[in-house]
Amino acid sequence: MGSRMQAIGKNQRQVAEKIVNGSSTPKLKRLQFTSYVAERVSFFAFQNFSWWIEPVIQKPIAALLFSISPLMKAMKHLCPLVFFFQICAAFGAENAPRLESNHISVTWEEAHTSRAEATTVLKAAESFFNQTETFFGKDFTPKDKLVVSLEGNSQAPDGNKRRPYVDLLKGWVHLYRFKEDSFAYQTGLSHELVHAFRFAHLKRYGAEPSSAFTFLEEGLAEYVSNVIEGKKSVFPNYSYELDVIAGQWIAADEDLPLSILVRSESELGQRCFAQAYSQRPSFIRYLDERFGRPALIKMAYAEDIKSDESFKKYFGKEFTELSAEWKASALSSYLTKDPKKLLGRQWRTSTKIAQMYICKRGVDW
Repeated sequence: MGSRMQAIGKNQRQVAEKIVNGSSTPKLKRLQFTSYVAERVSFFAFQNFSWWIEPVIQKPIAALLFSISPLMKAMKHLCPLVFFFQICAAFGAENAPRLESNHISVTWEEAHTSRAEATTVLKAAESFFNQTETFFGKDFTPKDKLVVSLEGNSQAPDGNKRRPYVDLLKGWVHLYRFKEDSFAYQTGLSHELVHAFRFAHLKRYGAEPSSAFTFLEEGLAEYVSNVIEGKKSVFPNYSYELDVIAGQWIAADEDLPLSILVRSESELGQRCFAQAYSQRPSFIRYLDERFGRPALIKMAYAEDIKSDESFKKYFGKEFTELSAEWKASALSSYLTKDPKKLLGRQWRTSTKIAQMYICKRGVDW
């Protein structure tokens, strides 16, 4: 969730907003400071220009390398402030408690998280890492340990709802506690670990990857998460199988057309949260089972995913044909498991899905 965004710290966001809103510079006035507010999520990104911040953090030294586009030279007075906040955050993280396993490093603050909770997350994350490595293959195993930061309750002090994410600055997994967690910080752990596992590849696509790549990446992360956890108690499954949560949209004629989503991730990926995060992984599973894991992995690590036309190169069919085949297969699988559509209705009405916005044909697309 949110892995494609540049996550900017709260202090940086406030400074940036003041500078942007108070500036008389025409270029700054044209700056789009975008807020991803699905369920009031506090994820922010500067868009429409190539602003790239690359942190290099090695104990006990923290350094930041800046590469600024010509457009961003108009904001050079902001850079020292951003640099300051990043350095402070980096050193602060080094002083936090830390537990490590073979592939995972868990950090937290004692004010909101216990060592027992961190120990449980470490054990689960190490297991999830090993299963992710089995899925993608050891050729793609990250060289460094993946860092998981535990950051308290999902309900922020200011009332905003916070979601898990992997920041594109240093590839850390940021997690929050949710009431439906079967263990503290379960929500998003397996999903975000997939993004972190693939972080080196994600960086090749920069801060603004194509809509098709985002579709593929989010679908992969949630599919592998379902392979790892199955009927997990947290979003989007809430203890139901992928066949049920994806197929019921189609049976109810409420599915978000994948041919539209793959081209409009920035608009619909977050707005149509419930549909997107259940349909994408189902589609990726179809590709995996229909064409084989090697073909899926080859596309997963390709560097030329620019549009939905890229799918034909790796699977031999147009995306519209693939999505139509998936839809028929997903509906069949769902009706076989839930012929009376009871499970689908339960998932829609007795879980948090009932509280979420559901996109509609003719309104949202």
